[in-house]
Amino acid sequence: MRFRRRIPVTIIGGFLGSGKTTLVNHLIQYGSKPPLNKRFGVVVNEFGDLGVDGALIQPLEGDGSGEIMELAGGCLCCVGREDLVRALVLLARAPNPPEYVLIELSGLADPVPVLQTLLDPEVRAVFETDGLITVVDARNFFSTLEQNPETALQLAYCNTVVLNKADLADTELLEDVRNAVQQLSPLAQVVITTRSSAPLEKLL
Repeated sequence: MRFRRRIPVTIIGGFLGSGKTTLVNHLIQYGSKPPLNKRFGVVVNEFGDLGVDGALIQPLEGDGSGEIMELAGGCLCCVGREDLVRALVLLARAPNPPEYVLIELSGLADPVPVLQTLLDPEVRAVFETDGLITVVDARNFFSTLEQNPETALQLAYCNTVVLNKADLADTELLEDVRNAVQQLSPLAQVVITTRSSAPLEKLL
């Protein structure tokens, strides 16, 4: 008897301009190629625009609603952003459903309701939470944290921090940011990147 494997879901948060969408594009571009060869689904948060690389997007045949777009490599993007459960159902019922789902939060989004949704028994029957990634702009981290305390909440719940734009911060600032991030999220792994180019094996 074969059991159907649930579809893993990774949530990607971070303040506006930190590099979330760049990371999503990076994961789609390289994750859909060997050796991973995954067909991705992407749910764009209701407050965000469709930021997935426009060059990768073409209409999905057979979906007259216009709410699901097909990306390069057979990946899918759901742009019906009003209800997370509905978006996940649309992806799961697509002719070729994704093998992995990325949820991109808006810059100010609280990740807790999304995590709670993924723990709903009906959702868990099809999907499983793989992780919560928070992308941080190294150069502007402290000013962002001071002006937007929501950033601390995204860090508190994540299991991976992508410390992005490392090329724009000097060594001392980068170390200070890393120390502050680890105080807010002591159990999370910290991946230092430029242009969100993180190794896939550290994220998925």
